[in-house]
Amino acid sequence: MRKLFTFLVPLAFSVLLTAGVFAQSPEKMSYQAVIRNSSDAIVVNTLVGMQISILQGSAGGTAVYAETQTPTTNENGLVSIEIGNGTVVSGNFAAIDWANGPYFIKTETDPKGGINYTITGTSQLLTVPYALYAKTAETLKGGIIETDPTFTKSPSANITATEITKLNNLSGINTGDQDLSALATKTALGDSMEQVRGEIPDVSGFLTSYTETDPTFTKSPSANITATEITKLNNLSGINTGDQDLSGLATTTAVTADLSAKVDKVAGKGLSTNDYTTPEKTKLAGIATNAEENVQADWNQITNTADDYIKNKPTIPTAADGSETKVTAGTNVTVTGAGTTASPYLVNAGGDAFWEKSGDDIFYHKGKILTSDIQLNNNSKIIFDDNGQIGSQDDRHSIHFRRKDNIMELREYGDIVFSPGAKIPNEPTKKMILKENGNLQLQAGAELFFKDNGQIRSLDENHEILFRREENILELREYGDIVFTSGARGGIEQGTMIVHENGNVGIGTGTREPESKLTVDGKITCEELEVNGLVIPIAVDGSETKVTAGTNVTVTGAGTSGSPYVINTTVATTLTIGQSYQGGKIFWLDASGQHGLIASTSNLGEGLHWYNGIYRYTGASGDGLYAGAMNTAIIVATQMADNQTGNFAAKVCADYSVTDGGVTYGDWYLPSRYELNLLLQKKMELGISNCAGWWSSTEYNATDVLNFNYLVGQPDRNNKASGYCSLAVRAF
Repeated sequence: MRKLFTFLVPLAFSVLLTAGVFAQSPEKMSYQAVIRNSSDAIVVNTLVGMQISILQGSAGGTAVYAETQTPTTNENGLVSIEIGNGTVVSGNFAAIDWANGPYFIKTETDPKGGINYTITGTSQLLTVPYALYAKTAETLKGGIIETDPTFTKSPSANITATEITKLNNLSGINTGDQDLSALATKTALGDSMEQVRGEIPDVSGFLTSYTETDPTFTKSPSANITATEITKLNNLSGINTGDQDLSGLATTTAVTADLSAKVDKVAGKGLSTNDYTTPEKTKLAGIATNAEENVQADWNQITNTADDYIKNKPTIPTAADGSETKVTAGTNVTVTGAGTTASPYLVNAGGDAFWEKSGDDIFYHKGKILTSDIQLNNNSKIIFDDNGQIGSQDDRHSIHFRRKDNIMELREYGDIVFSPGAKIPNEPTKKMILKENGNLQLQAGAELFFKDNGQIRSLDENHEILFRREENILELREYGDIVFTSGARGGIEQGTMIVHENGNVGIGTGTREPESKLTVDGKITCEELEVNGLVIPIAVDGSETKVTAGTNVTVTGAGTSGSPYVINTTVATTLTIGQSYQGGKIFWLDASGQHGLIASTSNLGEGLHWYNGIYRYTGASGDGLYAGAMNTAIIVATQMADNQTGNFAAKVCADYSVTDGGVTYGDWYLPSRYELNLLLQKKMELGISNCAGWWSSTEYNATDVLNFNYLVGQPDRNNKASGYCSLAVRAF
């Protein structure tokens, strides 16, 4: 790879940009650059292709001028050209208004001498070429009082203002001495006019007026044409030439006679007998005087001569009422009713009335119903007579209804399982099981609800649980000890609480007979303990101190050692560039002034490589604000496999951490090229020491990285194997 180093102004770099500073501007600007290869060796005596553009406004502004040149490097790798002397691509170098800046110079170079420009650089012209700028004065300060010189020796010194006025009144072209000897004077002209007047003859006897009279030609045929006939001729239109034969035209009398036989003599009618026949006249004559214009038809009118009678009425069927559906009784079935709303069909089975319907209920009076499923709609029910039952065919499972005894009896030769919500038999949604041994078993999550004064008790009434809701009491009545055995499988286990019949309570003692009113085998935790009137304080943990957040303050935590109070102010802190903050120094702030980027306070290493020993494309091509964080993660993840013990720029930044104010900040990364540019612009404020170059995390290809050359002041590109410094940054 070849690199182009362009030096515009500083003489300390041993290269020179020369702008023509002459009395007469040559409309050119000198430009020099040094080209080096990927090994940092200069490229000597080689033809290179270059395109130079002058950009207006910014580094990405409009090109007001562009040209191409193909210079040859000298033995020092130096190319020297004159901008404005190349092959013009666009614009006019002489027409550039240098006062309307800023201006930037963009160079594109093809090291092979063609137009495949692979090296690009843009930098600002910080000093305008004075010879070009001085063509016009931008501002005249102080004013000028001009005094014209007086030349007393010149003949023109005697010309007066009156003579100048006379000269100004001259018109035409007056050059040199004019010979006017051939022109007549006013006196001579006056004498000539008098002579001409004396030679004009006397014309007083000549004709002075005349009235013209047109001649009359009496022999012409037109002499007999009168004024009336002329008016008629003027009224003719179209082209009338020669004699016209009008014998085929009808006379007014003939037309009137024909029309009288064919058209009714009624004003406004123009129908012939073909259009208005005698039958039609008769029909119209039959309409009664003052008859309605729109007759309202009556569907029920049956008089066919009436005006509102409707002919050819279609037959409309009678509205359906349900009786159209026919039901026929089959075997052992009776059908009554008409099928209408008022008299619906009633279907009964057999000759006897086994089924009876009353309202929405259906009663079955005798016999058995054998069926697999019976589905009832909402609010429907099946009602049985006394001693009615639902049972299986083997009679091992049945439900009996003994209304006289007010009993519903479930008979089962095994467990009775209550499974609300069950979809299939034995589905694990069963909540309560009445075991065949008489025990009632509730599944996990099931509950029993009792009304006021409900109770659970043994048959001998020696053991009871009472629920007195009104008094908000759950009472356990026991004629012996009350034992609470949590998790016990049998016997008395550790963790059991016993209330002895003598009133003593034992917790975790493992015995059925506590020795004192309260015997505890274990630790008691409480807020306060009082013994015989003596209050024993409980050890404090810090939470006793209460902290309340005031204005612009937040308080978090419990005040204990494990969770101390953390008090923060919500008032915005004024931050500045170069300020030490959160482990580094601020070099960029966003519009809020509360967020931005921080750089490490020093170089993290010199001579660091970008790669980890192997050239590869990692895909870390992000550039811009905060892009370096993702780039760094990609670089480290991709290159660590190349050498597990290797150390490279991105890893050094990712491993960096610093503790400031008791907080450790470990979210550092290698900046993108854009972030590196922002950082180096504040190099002086940050106090960063000089270095041959700094790495960015923005990758160009498998071998090169996009950097920013601070010394030259323009973007640069470097090989990953080069050794440069690294500065870590973090966002806040």
